[in-house]
Amino acid sequence: MTAPPEITMSSLTGKWILSKKSDDWEPLLGLQGVPWIKRRAANYITLTDHLNQYTDDAGLDHVDVKQTVTGGFKGGVENRTLNWEVFEGPNETFGQVKDQCKWLGGVEELDQEHGAEFLKEGWIMDEGSGEQGKRLLLATMESVKLGWRSVAVWGFQMIDGERWHVRKVAVKKGDQVLTGKAVYDWGGK
Repeated sequence: MTAPPEITMSSLTGKWILSKKSDDWEPLLGLQGVPWIKRRAANYITLTDHLNQYTDDAGLDHVDVKQTVTGGFKGGVENRTLNWEVFEGPNETFGQVKDQCKWLGGVEELDQEHGAEFLKEGWIMDEGSGEQGKRLLLATMESVKLGWRSVAVWGFQMIDGERWHVRKVAVKKGDQVLTGKAVYDWGGK
């Protein structure tokens, strides 16, 4: 199901199911060092992100992600604080990483990132997708050991005349840059 109009970047809490409208992620996962068997399995599972978005007592915004895969198996957990501070720790898929997250008010803030043209195109910026300054979410991740860096942008896009939650990613390792788009079905609260 496409994203209902009342669901915005300021209200992402709920279930989001990776849609078949998404790009093939196997090349990006390969560049990030994910083993072949896990990359192949990713083509046959249903991935559901359970998002919890909130503001803590200090006024910091958070988006916590708990994943489940086909059959109710537990997936990864990513607790994101949107304050652009570097967090270093283990990631169930990618190993030891450093990541950062923040809100973006517009795509011009992506100009210096690898894959910027891909990351910037197609976002809905004028229909109340979020409060001013909170139109898009930017998340970067860098592998501590494998030498790659990813840049992800979350927001809403129109696809085939319908509004979808989308996450666009550009991964760079050495001189190679690969991009992909994840499209999510709304699964309810």
